[in-house]
Amino acid sequence: MANAQGFTVHPMTMDAASQSPVYSADDVRNSVNALTCAPDGSAFGGLQGIRSGSPSPLVEISGTTVTVHAHAGWLNPWGRAYSYSLDRDATIDVDNTTGSFKVAVVVNDQAAGHGTGQTIGLAAYPSTTSDSVIPGLVVAQINAGVASDTSVALQNDVLVRASTVTQLNGVASPDGCRALLADGTEYRRVAGAWVHRTQTLTATFHSQNTGSFAISGMPSLIVHTQEGFIEPDMPGIVCHSSVSNFPFLQYSSGVKPSQSIDMGRLFLVDNNLQYQKVITWTTSGTLVINSTGSSDGLIPLYRRIPIPDGVTFS
Repeated sequence: MANAQGFTVHPMTMDAASQSPVYSADDVRNSVNALTCAPDGSAFGGLQGIRSGSPSPLVEISGTTVTVHAHAGWLNPWGRAYSYSLDRDATIDVDNTTGSFKVAVVVNDQAAGHGTGQTIGLAAYPSTTSDSVIPGLVVAQINAGVASDTSVALQNDVLVRASTVTQLNGVASPDGCRALLADGTEYRRVAGAWVHRTQTLTATFHSQNTGSFAISGMPSLIVHTQEGFIEPDMPGIVCHSSVSNFPFLQYSSGVKPSQSIDMGRLFLVDNNLQYQKVITWTTSGTLVINSTGSSDGLIPLYRRIPIPDGVTFS
């Protein structure tokens, strides 16, 4: 379904308003979108976000007119994933140039019991509005006439197979992608270059309690000793417990730091992207989180953390 603004929601993820088609959109969301979007730790939901490679900045403002540039992404307002695309720039006006607002891509799916009509588009809300009541993805925060992107960019964890290093160096993939040569040598894309994995150390982790912290993959930290930084490789995590300064990810294997490391903000909270979670990597190997709520969905942030002076790994 497309509209005049340029948005297209996946044609099979909108429930029919009549007897045709005979399948339900929920059937397709469960069998198609649940497999194409980044998992959020639930059976059929997915992380909300924009597709990696989207314009940066995604959102700009002139006066009271907000422009959202063409991109694609995923929405998960009711525990089921909707894919969407915006094939050209779209605009929306906010009330003034002095206030604070949120701009979101929102969906209404009346046939599925949500909202009025079968629509997708932009909407503006006061900044005090909780993300949890917005039926879609908040893409920007507007403060006194200044726009800041807030949505995370999601990418598939691509494994590139190449015959030689020369062939691999001709592949310009996003940071974080992995590569495997014909001889079994493994590489990872870091800061726009392919880095041999023998130049890295790795630590892996598991959930302290899967009933309290449901994870969708294997959490790990990759230590680039020559380049001097740590690269988190974290999955989405769904929290079912409220904790404070808690070792939510336990050490499984690999290296441990000689001193505790403040990893900074490694996660966003999916129901309010203004909240970010701070992680500490302890000398026992565990990862401690500053706090979680009992319904928080944690979206990983891709960033590089400098190795503090004097810290070693063993």
